[in-house]
Formats: sequence, C-alpha cells, structure tokens
Amino acid sequence: MQNGHIRIGYIGDNKLSPGFLARYRGFCDALDFWGLERRSEYMYDVHFADSFGDIHFDIIPSKLDYGNLPSAFFCANDPIAFVVNHALTAQGIRTPDDVSIIGFDNLESCQWQSPPISSLDYQREQVAIQAVNLMLWRMDHPDAPRNKIMVKPELVVRKSVAPPAIK
Repeated sequence: MQNGHIRIGYIGDNKLSPGFLARYRGFCDALDFWGLERRSEYMYDVHFADSFGDIHFDIIPSKLDYGNLPSAFFCANDPIAFVVNHALTAQGIRTPDDVSIIGFDNLESCQWQSPPISSLDYQREQVAIQAVNLMLWRMDHPDAPRNKIMVKPELVVRKSVAPPAIK
C-alpha cells in the first residue's frame, strides 16, 4: 500500500494450517481497511498438501495466470514467496519492476534470494518467551481470567517491493 499498489494478490493454502488461514484473513482485513477491492482472480488458495500430507509448493507456477497478475503479491510464507519469485522470473516477469512480492516469517534465506525478499517478521523468539511466561503464570493462577496476547509483526523491507509499474 505504501508504495501505491492497489491490485494486490494473495497466495497460500487456507486449509494447510490455522496460521495460513489467519494470514489470509489478516490480508483481507487489510484490503478492507484500505478500501481496496478483493479480486478473486488475484486470490490463490492453492492446496499444497497431497494425500500423504506432503507439502508441494512446486505446483504454484502452474496455478498462476501470468497474463493477469496483480502489481503485488502477499505470500502466506517465505518459501511460497521464493517459488512465486522464481516462477515469475522464468516467465520474464521482473521482481519488483513488474510485480512486488512480500513473504511471511522473515526466514534468513530471504536475504539470499534474487532480489532479496521483503517479509513480515513476527519474532518467533518473543512469542516463545511470552508463551512460556504465560504458562508459568497460569500454573500459579489457574482460575484467573484468560489472556490474549497480540504480537505485532514488523515488515522487513528488502528489494522485492517497489512502486507499481504504470500500465
């Protein structure tokens, strides 16, 4: 949004995990907040798990409509962002000149992609510390009201995002 993108797509698997579904819902909430249209042709709910439960992100290239792409993709995790980046590059579509990409998880390998991939970092170590502290507190206060702790992810900007190309 801050770069001027209004045609933003999502790639994930809403049935793969509760985290992926939460990321999809957060993405939709963000579009609604900014008053952007949810365009079904830019929403890729790809089923990555096969009948044995193995995950296959390599099916992404065959699912993309290269003739009708958004100006930016939010990917449910970084490995998806890596595959999308490679798939677009194989089609002659340049990241971020033609399509911007943001992942989620901020894996260390984001910085080694070409271009380095921007990603949301939700600080796993802080989440783990909070979970342990909350569990220890709960052991001392078993009847206390439940708490909900929200962790705000931070965007780590790298070179996979730029203002949209004029078309």
